[in-house]
Amino acid sequence: MDNMKLSFPTSYCVFDFETTDLDVTKAEVVEIGAKKVIRDIYGKITTEETRTWLININRDLPEITTKITGITTEEMRKGGIPVDQAFNDFTGFCAGLPFVGHNICRYDIPILLNTLARLGRTSSPIQYSCTQCVDTAALYKGQALKEPHRHNETHLEYVKRILEIRSPTKFNLLYACTQLGITSGDVAAHRAGGDVELADRLYRKITEII
Repeated sequence: MDNMKLSFPTSYCVFDFETTDLDVTKAEVVEIGAKKVIRDIYGKITTEETRTWLININRDLPEITTKITGITTEEMRKGGIPVDQAFNDFTGFCAGLPFVGHNICRYDIPILLNTLARLGRTSSPIQYSCTQCVDTAALYKGQALKEPHRHNETHLEYVKRILEIRSPTKFNLLYACTQLGITSGDVAAHRAGGDVELADRLYRKITEII
């Protein structure tokens, strides 16, 4: 993404993980949310579909996970599916599309790659999605700090630079949506399905502004 105005994908898959830990090397995915948006050559949406997968991690959920997401161990054990099934479905659902998400470059994508490695699966089928991603956290923070992409700076380089800037500027998903006047009261925040909807609304809004 050398030129922000020209390079935003119009067909993409927004995704979000709810997990057991903030440490990407330890986190287990409890819930996956993904929203696929596909447009034709004229910009008309031909596909807009959201899916969620609740995963049974075969142990009790940490209290902090339940506190943040509302997902209980009982709910997970009753309705969750095996992690390999969930990730097979998820990677098939978003195959060939660039990823969009909030803070995905530092959090969700490393967890995705770590999980696939633990499952003994190669990451090559989703490498395009991981390298062609758009991080809405960096877009929002960069706009708030008035820090545009530099000439010849890739989006991944931009994300790293912007998110490492020390600043009191908040850029969490719900705050960013509120600041930009994006409706959020009709979705469940901190659940994967709700967060992908908010991230998609933020992505569409901020790409109109920039």
